[in-house]
Amino acid sequence: MTVTWRKTEDPNPISIGDFIFSPDKRFSIVKVEEKDEWNLRIKKITMDDAGMYKCEVSSRIKKLFGLVLLRITRNNNKESPYQEAPVPTDNPKLELTGTAFVSKGEPIVLTCNSTSNSIAPEALDWFKHGNKVVSTNNDNIKIENSIHKRTLISTLTIKRSTMDDAAMFICRASQLDVAHFQVHVLD
Repeated sequence: MTVTWRKTEDPNPISIGDFIFSPDKRFSIVKVEEKDEWNLRIKKITMDDAGMYKCEVSSRIKKLFGLVLLRITRNNNKESPYQEAPVPTDNPKLELTGTAFVSKGEPIVLTCNSTSNSIAPEALDWFKHGNKVVSTNNDNIKIENSIHKRTLISTLTIKRSTMDDAAMFICRASQLDVAHFQVHVLD
């Protein structure tokens, strides 16, 4: 498992694992082994430190990420002119909608919305019968994605349904949250 911290506006990582890449000596990683936590610590914080930070956890099996918004406000304390404001948690909402019953040959249209408190998720994946669905060259299956503010909207369209399209469809956000929807095709 590898844990990487970066400020989202900067392509260069602050840290990868225990190694600090940033030349700024104020950064350090605090590991809490019993909780499996890798926390980024910034000493002597300044207003320039404010912004969105991304923590990415990669393994051979899967990749996860979380976003943290750091807001800094003035403090009248003479020892430290800055204080850390409460950091909102990012609990994404995932919703999958569509028509549960279609007649054979009719289109199936499913829409998956993934909304976050901070920024839109990076990607959505679709699955049918446990297999990943991709747009096909014959235009029978089409996946369209669009981003509106903090929401990624993905629409899966099957133009002409077959009996094999009666299935449990799953949409998975980049945070590995999942939503499912059962489609029934009537003969």
